[in-house]
Amino acid sequence: MALLDDLKKQANEKQSSTGDSGQAPHKHRERNVLVLAPKFSLIKSYLKTLADHLNVINPDERFDFSLTRHVTLRNFVKRNFCLEIVRNDNTTECIFRYDLVQDRDIKHTIDNLPEADLVKKVLLERNIAYSSRDLGGRRIMIVVKPKITTRFIFNVDVDKGVVVLRIKNFDGTWDQIIFYPPNKVTEKLLDEMGKYILNQPNDFMAMSGNKLSDSMRGRLQAGLKTDDRGSKAVRPLSGDDKKSSGLFGLFRKKIKQE
Repeated sequence: MALLDDLKKQANEKQSSTGDSGQAPHKHRERNVLVLAPKFSLIKSYLKTLADHLNVINPDERFDFSLTRHVTLRNFVKRNFCLEIVRNDNTTECIFRYDLVQDRDIKHTIDNLPEADLVKKVLLERNIAYSSRDLGGRRIMIVVKPKITTRFIFNVDVDKGVVVLRIKNFDGTWDQIIFYPPNKVTEKLLDEMGKYILNQPNDFMAMSGNKLSDSMRGRLQAGLKTDDRGSKAVRPLSGDDKKSSGLFGLFRKKIKQE
């Protein structure tokens, strides 16, 4: 019986070990949910307030948008700020979006047929309405409808325990993916993102793991070939966040002045 008792003990230990390992991923996800849920609530609350303020202010700053290395559309303003909550089967997305708009259609003449074809391809892929007209002599006029939608899409990866941000159509036809550990998702980070959206001096990309200055990043993005542009992923840098007076303080000051 000693052998059977020993084998029974070993079997029980193995079953216990297997049971624990089976529960471990579940417990890991539960812990991540507890940590990520308040961060996602902070993001939703902040972006809702941000959209409300910006729709009152209607910022008059002008912005450019690069279609390709050689074609840039200029003189946009940002309007129609909105927060959307999209619930799918396995995830919930928090989408902050706005439109780059102008008062009239944008006409751009291109003297290079391959470049014109590339511009049309990019406009089609990005769901930007346009029409084109052959001017003869290898010259094409592209007429772009002045509405380009920018999106900051937040969701969470429960298995990895991170907040994921995908930026689409910010200042050109590129996407960027950023992964944030929960301790990096702070009001300071969201403040810097708000300044980034408004083209004010900010540390958003530095806090998100991008050490390049805004001017250098702009030059590099302008030099990228459009058909080679994919999604870029970065992780935020470590280090303590600095205190900030907050972007909403600037909003309140501007509203009072008006």
